[in-house]
Amino acid sequence: MIKVINGGIEVLVEDWPGRLGYMGLGMAAAGAMDNLALQLGNLILENKKGDAALEIAGGYCQLEIVEDGVIAITGSDMSPTINESVVPMWKAIAVKAGDILKFSHFGQAGFRAYVCIAGGIDVPEYLGSKSTCLFGSYGGFEGRKLAKDDVIKVNKKMFQELLVKN
Repeated sequence: MIKVINGGIEVLVEDWPGRLGYMGLGMAAAGAMDNLALQLGNLILENKKGDAALEIAGGYCQLEIVEDGVIAITGSDMSPTINESVVPMWKAIAVKAGDILKFSHFGQAGFRAYVCIAGGIDVPEYLGSKSTCLFGSYGGFEGRKLAKDDVIKVNKKMFQELLVKN
């Protein structure tokens, strides 16, 4: 699980390819804005291709790791740190319960970073996707951006398996 300390500018649950085939009914596709970064993060963690992750727009986000696991940070370089120590992007990172993951602001390239979590995020699918649609208030985490004290569940089985590998 991951607890939100500060949601920053905007943090959403997004997947890829998003919610397809419902535009004619007024349902937006949603989905990751930088789908390549999300897909590569899932590949690094051996997740399923379409697993949901946290999409951080703009930065200034702080998250507390509630249980041991493995994450990958991809997309825009927002100078991520864990417990005030700089961490690499585009690589599997073991995290421990109590670790604080912080992001500064967006860098020179891109506006969104992704926190992919081994096993993916555990939120209900809505019309075939876990992505958030803000203007419709559906999908993702309660159909909204993440806020202080929200707790995000992860799929534990694979989360624990990858932890053993790293």
